[in-house]
Amino acid sequence: MSSYIRLLSQDAVSTTGYRHSSQSLYRVPDIAGFWSALWKNIGLKGVSIVWKAGHSHNDNEHPKPILQGELIVAIARCGIHLLPLACTVVLAYLNISGLYVGESLEGFQGKYATSTKILGLQASAKLLELLVAASLAQVVLDVFRREALFGRDGVPLGLIGSHLQFSDLGYFWSPEFWSGMKGFTSRQKQIFLWLLLVICGIIAVAIGPASALLLVPIQRDIWPAGSANLWLAGNQDYLWPTTLDNTTIDDTCRDASIDLQQTQLVSTSGCAWNGFQSFLGFYRASHQVQLNNVTFTDGMVTRILQSFVDEVPYPYSLAPNLAAASPSYELTQKWAETISNISGTSSEAHFKRHGAGTIVRIGGFIPTVRVSCNMYGNFTFPGNGTVQYPHLPASGAPSDASYNLPEPEIVDSEYVATVWRALPAGPSPLTNGSFTDYYPSAFLDLQIPHDKKFTPFGWYYTCSVDARWIRKDTVGAQFDDKVFGKYYVYGENDIVNTDRFPYASESLPANGAVKMTTDWLNNLTPAADDKNVGGTTLASLFGAARMDSPNTDQLPKKGYTESIIANVVADGMSRVGYTLNGGNLTLSDFHVQFLDDNSHSNYDLDTFDFRPMIFDDGGAQLPLPKEYSRENSTQVRWTVSIAGYSYKADSVAYWLSLIVLFVHSLIALAHTVWMVIQRQSSGAWHSLTELLVLSQNSEPAVELKNTCGGIDRGNTFSRTARIRAMRSKEAAIVASGREQVQMLFAEARQRIATERVEVNAAYGTN
Repeated sequence: MSSYIRLLSQDAVSTTGYRHSSQSLYRVPDIAGFWSALWKNIGLKGVSIVWKAGHSHNDNEHPKPILQGELIVAIARCGIHLLPLACTVVLAYLNISGLYVGESLEGFQGKYATSTKILGLQASAKLLELLVAASLAQVVLDVFRREALFGRDGVPLGLIGSHLQFSDLGYFWSPEFWSGMKGFTSRQKQIFLWLLLVICGIIAVAIGPASALLLVPIQRDIWPAGSANLWLAGNQDYLWPTTLDNTTIDDTCRDASIDLQQTQLVSTSGCAWNGFQSFLGFYRASHQVQLNNVTFTDGMVTRILQSFVDEVPYPYSLAPNLAAASPSYELTQKWAETISNISGTSSEAHFKRHGAGTIVRIGGFIPTVRVSCNMYGNFTFPGNGTVQYPHLPASGAPSDASYNLPEPEIVDSEYVATVWRALPAGPSPLTNGSFTDYYPSAFLDLQIPHDKKFTPFGWYYTCSVDARWIRKDTVGAQFDDKVFGKYYVYGENDIVNTDRFPYASESLPANGAVKMTTDWLNNLTPAADDKNVGGTTLASLFGAARMDSPNTDQLPKKGYTESIIANVVADGMSRVGYTLNGGNLTLSDFHVQFLDDNSHSNYDLDTFDFRPMIFDDGGAQLPLPKEYSRENSTQVRWTVSIAGYSYKADSVAYWLSLIVLFVHSLIALAHTVWMVIQRQSSGAWHSLTELLVLSQNSEPAVELKNTCGGIDRGNTFSRTARIRAMRSKEAAIVASGREQVQMLFAEARQRIATERVEVNAAYGTN
């Protein structure tokens, strides 16, 4: 410690200094100089000043070295780069690798907890901005200081304080900058220094928003938290058939009695007609109020069927795929159990802090159904023995044409009646005079008599139904901390198009509608009233919605009518394939069995290792269903995402922010390497005050005459100055007590004999 105090004292510093030699490389490291340089370069020069004041009885300034040649001091002067470089490494890791924080930010919780934590992170981002700006200022200062000490041209007047001004964008279109750059005679040096200042200026301006974006986590609705590949029982033709006929009806679903329809057993959830009771309750409650979504329970899962009526050409419905929803529900439970068992030291431990925004997806196809109807008042048809059904083109904009088909037989009933009409076998004429053999999925006749009496008064609908399988995920959402399995079709906004029917990029069949035979359609809407012809379950829904007694004051809503039909057909399609994938089991004995392809030993979900679902990039690889092979099974992808605060570079803004940090890091590292190789560093002229003192103690510059009131000539900013040491023979200078090191312009340099500043030599006055 005594040596440290002695080095800091005035008497311990030579006024003549010594030249740098090879012997100096083996001197005792200047520990005092290391700490003094470190405090100054990280902005804590006051620490060094206070220390010196407490250990010296002389308050006067003493001679100081301009250049120091010790490696340890050079490293200390690069200490300003350490914190911003460390922050860059941390932020790059967090945002490139990604980190899920949780539903809320970690730490204390309370009413103002989140806002307080965000404020703290914003303050930290501001601190990082200041650190980067200080780091760049050190680089700029060292470069221009070396030019002033050793450069052929010196430094133009307009650039002398550039390390204090580069962070202000206004500096780059000021005369100081542009005229100052003209002062360099070397084109290469001019370009290099111009690029250095501009790049450092851009970084200094951009680092504020960049550091805030990278340091403050944001709430994301979708954060990947697990995945699995699993097999559904049945091949594609079984799960998503392009023709729905008698062969696609399971034996347990045939000839549904009225009593069976009313029970709505879980074991018959795979039957197309099983949603009747749920629809009945829904339409009794809603009447003709326009509700978009239908929520009901089918066995294991609660699901939402989405209906779109307003602002679309035709009402259409989207339904989840129940064959996929059932195993997805089970996997979600196992995922939740696996999350709860994660070790607190695991990199995925933050997943335990997820909230109610959990979303699970399973791939495959979902049904989408559109319906368009023509209305005929008082059962009055256009004549000529024909009736018109809307023409629904396979793709493109809606068509104004209609199919001209023979008139149907009016059902003699005082109640609502529905009759499915078989598709024609050959081409049919259209109202525009052309013929076509392209037909929708089905034709439906809907008869609504007046005042529940069969009279010539009432409404008759001729409807066209177009159904497709579109490649979309079936999605399950966690609505609270305990309930999983409320399934709905996700992403309707990327399907809806107000100009045409919503098709995904891939659909089944590829260029047309799913064909439906009257066998399957009658199984979808079985008879609900043995006494009335056409008294189907579908007809009962119109009665439940109070559409069975139209009069002049109560005109049935056409869009609402079409929506009911679309919902029923979409729901029936969503149950296809459900029987073999959980739809014929009860809640108590529902347990999916698997077959191991390698050992052919049976095991279930309770013994399967689900940890790869979370920890492996490829997710868990579930084996084939029991007693099924690859030929009669279909593999689908299951994923889970959680919501909450997280770090992730997932947009251009994040990558631009990282580039800002990376460019600063390259500059800081290059500066550090340069300083270590040179082993020469300086702590002089950091502040504006020190520059003013240097200027005050220097010879007056003839080139700067008439500038006491300001500068209005660009050429003045181009005048170059060098920092030189006076030679000892300049007796007049020495005798006058002037400073040995001065900032001199061209005229003074010609007048006064000078030399370059020596390394480790202390300079002052005699």
